[in-house]
Amino acid sequence: MTKEEFLKTGLCEQYVLGLTSPEENELVESMLKTYPELKKDCMGLEDCMEKYARANAITPPPSLRKTVLQRVEESDAVPMKKGILIPTWGAIAAVASLVGLLFFSFFTWDGKTKAENEMGMLSTQFEQFKKDCSEVENERNVYASQKSFLQDSKTIHVHLFDKNKDALAIVFWNETKDNAFLKLEKLPAPPEGKTYQMWADIDNVMVDMGTFQHDLNQLIPLPYMANAASLNITLEKEGGSDHPDVSQLKVSGVI
Repeated sequence: MTKEEFLKTGLCEQYVLGLTSPEENELVESMLKTYPELKKDCMGLEDCMEKYARANAITPPPSLRKTVLQRVEESDAVPMKKGILIPTWGAIAAVASLVGLLFFSFFTWDGKTKAENEMGMLSTQFEQFKKDCSEVENERNVYASQKSFLQDSKTIHVHLFDKNKDALAIVFWNETKDNAFLKLEKLPAPPEGKTYQMWADIDNVMVDMGTFQHDLNQLIPLPYMANAASLNITLEKEGGSDHPDVSQLKVSGVI
């Protein structure tokens, strides 16, 4: 086999990567002895691969370093004077095999790391997607329940006005369902340190129905109060009061 025919086989590249069989190793080493100039091509390829691996180095697992050192210690070498070691072709083949192992490990380790990162990202996105779907489903159920309540023939609309009718709130009241919702239409946000509180007039006694957030875009659930004659909203100190401040009555409506 001529050296040109040998170069076309690709055995030189496979030899450097450690992918050749024992028989192919013998053929490569025989050709390198017959044509010493081929050593430059094979070793040049090895140097090129080593430079590329260094430029794109990724930290391999600790176990790989142990394997490399063990393989190097086990490789054969010919001793020279003053302790200098000249590697035999068997040692060169072992080192070349290790270069191939490192080269392959770098890409395998990098690919595994990227795959794990992508899997973690996809898992996080999937969990967020499930959370979003659950929230949308809950909102849909709330909307369907509120729509059914508002369309019920027993639901009445109680309009709460101030004296000048500048402020307006609507309470949807249903005595058969023992349920109620508040919708703020025209009611300014409470000043800092203050909150709105709802009261039911039952037998001329103002019964606390709780404080509520100022939200013009949502239906605000209210506790149902049987036998209530009217509903009233006052402005109270933050946290609410045990007794209404009638001087701060904002809107009121008869049921």
